[in-house]
Amino acid sequence: MNKGVARSQVAAVAAPSRCGSTQNMSANVKVVVRVRPLNDKELEHNNQIIVDIVDDKMLVFDPKEEIRPFFYHGMQQQNKTFLKRANKELKFVFDNVCGPNATNKDVFETSTKDIITSLMEGYNCSVFAYGATGAGKTFTMIGNIENPGITYLTMEHLFHTIGSFGNEREFDIGVSYIEVYNENVYDLLKPSNTPLQLREDSKYGVMIAGLTLCNINTARELLNLLENGNKNRTQHPTDSNAESSRSHAVFQVYVKMRGKASSQLRIVKLSMIDLAGSERASATGCIGDRFKEGANINKSLLSLGNCINKLADGSSYIPYRDSKLTRLLKDSLGGNCKTVMIANISPSNTSYEDTYNTLKYAARASKIQLSIKKNIVDGDMRLSQYVKINEELKKKVKELEAKLSLSSVKVVDNKDKLMEEWKRRILEEESALSQVESKLVSLMSRQRVLALRHRLRTQAFSHVADLAHRSSYDALQQMCTEEIPRHERAAENYVKQSAGLDAKIKICWTKWCESRQRMQSLFKQALSECSSLSDFVEKLKLQSEMRLIKASDDLRYKLLCIENEEIKAFTEYMSDMPSMLKKLYLTLKGYGQAPPALTAEYLELMKKAKLAKGITWCDSQDEGDDHFKFISTLDLEKPIINLDFDVRKDGTVTDLTDSEDLTDIENRDPVRNSAMKRKGTPTKLKTEETVLIDDSIELLDATRTLGSAKKLKQEYDIPVYDNPIDPSNLNSTFVLPAKLESLKKQPVKNEVNLTTRSAFMNRPVVSQRMLNFHTTHPS
Repeated sequence: MNKGVARSQVAAVAAPSRCGSTQNMSANVKVVVRVRPLNDKELEHNNQIIVDIVDDKMLVFDPKEEIRPFFYHGMQQQNKTFLKRANKELKFVFDNVCGPNATNKDVFETSTKDIITSLMEGYNCSVFAYGATGAGKTFTMIGNIENPGITYLTMEHLFHTIGSFGNEREFDIGVSYIEVYNENVYDLLKPSNTPLQLREDSKYGVMIAGLTLCNINTARELLNLLENGNKNRTQHPTDSNAESSRSHAVFQVYVKMRGKASSQLRIVKLSMIDLAGSERASATGCIGDRFKEGANINKSLLSLGNCINKLADGSSYIPYRDSKLTRLLKDSLGGNCKTVMIANISPSNTSYEDTYNTLKYAARASKIQLSIKKNIVDGDMRLSQYVKINEELKKKVKELEAKLSLSSVKVVDNKDKLMEEWKRRILEEESALSQVESKLVSLMSRQRVLALRHRLRTQAFSHVADLAHRSSYDALQQMCTEEIPRHERAAENYVKQSAGLDAKIKICWTKWCESRQRMQSLFKQALSECSSLSDFVEKLKLQSEMRLIKASDDLRYKLLCIENEEIKAFTEYMSDMPSMLKKLYLTLKGYGQAPPALTAEYLELMKKAKLAKGITWCDSQDEGDDHFKFISTLDLEKPIINLDFDVRKDGTVTDLTDSEDLTDIENRDPVRNSAMKRKGTPTKLKTEETVLIDDSIELLDATRTLGSAKKLKQEYDIPVYDNPIDPSNLNSTFVLPAKLESLKKQPVKNEVNLTTRSAFMNRPVVSQRMLNFHTTHPS
């Protein structure tokens, strides 16, 4: 047995040929009604019988009951049953009526036996069972081992008929078996969860893409396929039927016959259709999936009933496309096909409505007129006929090519319109995003410029504080009364401006995130519907990146200009520092007041000056400066960051040196004796006396300096302050009382001194310094 999935093969045997000789004839749909016997449940409840079979062609639905006469005082009384429904007593005439005692064999003899003869003559044939659930449709079509159904009997008769032809004809037979479940078509010979798709062809009619067609040679192979397909069919028990079919099954046999004596070719199709039964949800008690199945079954059967009514009325429009079932039965109901309808009904009054509807549709179906043709192709066609057919096919090909080109132009035009629409929507959203992004970048740039200015201002203040806190009383007073308040006002102003910018940035950043999210969603939708927009989308992304890069470059240029001005001022300020530092150090050393710690710091500073580089490569820069990273970059993901821009981590203004032996140098009187003669550089003092000191770097070591200071003390009786100073003799400005008395001679300064001292002592910087001092010099 060979299997294959071939649409062309199915099409070739599924439809009549339009060339060669065909014979037309008209006929009506043959309707056979089968009345099943009462089941055990109906017998138990003693249900009333509502169907009366008159003969093999006529029955009466809801006949009148025989009423026994009622006599009272010897006189017959009228029976008045006002509460009882009147009997319909409808008479129906069909091609054949099979009673409760009829077997499947009897039904076969009266319904489908004759269609095999028509099939061999070249006519398409179709048989379908119709009725309510539990009416006996599947038993009639399939049957069981003891009582096989008409499908088995028909196939058996088919092969018997084929065998009777002997060597007169050659036969090729193919079989397919499908089901329609929940409005989806599935292959029963090759089970799969993927439904098959229906296609319509103007020449071949309705076709099923991907349908399995099995070639067979014997009746046993055909019956095995039928049995395997029935095992795959969807069946579930309900309250109305313990083995209720939940799908419509279509078993089709394709036969190709070629005569050996003649060149005639007959291509025919036989369809055996077992429909699922119509049902009421209240009667079946179905819920969940079973309820959904029942709804789809009723929907397809309603569509079938509508088609039957339209065909019986001779309407020009038949709604075949209302369901998958009616599309499959299109050729069986009103096409080129001899059709037999087997209407199965129940005689019990519990199925009153279902039985009435089935009989009504069966009567309507018997009025359907069919125009059928023999599907015969003459193999001895002349050459002229082939030429004519070839020309017709060429003409048809040109028409299809013209339609295809027109369709392709429309498709291209639709794609262009779709692309333009997506581009318009994307550009609108991108314009809104760029505006929000431009505002956000502007606010972030202002924030960073403000942060840099605050940082530079803090650095400048720290330099001034370092120079002023020991220089003089006037400088200290100016620091407390002017510089510190000015610095605090600037810091408060910075905090206010920074907080305002942070609030604006947060609002703008929220809008930017929302706009960017909409843009990303728009990109995904556009690319899913029109993949050719990928270049356009990438271009917009690159433009957005370029805008951010340009804004970053502009920010760095502004920062560079500010830093350049600061560097100029700082360079001018620092250019005088080395010479000043050297003079101060040499002056202290000349007087023997340069302690070892100061000498060591001075030598270390000289080494750093020698090792200073004029160029720093980018790879060697320190990447750990968070201040620098924040100020010099625009990170839209983190527009705000909390950093402390104070230069000192501890918030204090420290001394230039932490040496304990320098705490009282600024209060010492200069040595007024020029008798010391040493080898070195002469240095002029304010008293115009000259002190010789040795400033060669090689000889400046702590030991010799300390020895020179002691030697001066011995020769010239210079007091050496080796002992620590008593802190009780110092005030808050680290000035000895002798010096303080001369400053207090001015009453104005003395009054200001109290205010200045109080203000200065309240500063956290001064408090920290006092704490450092008391820690170093405990009382």
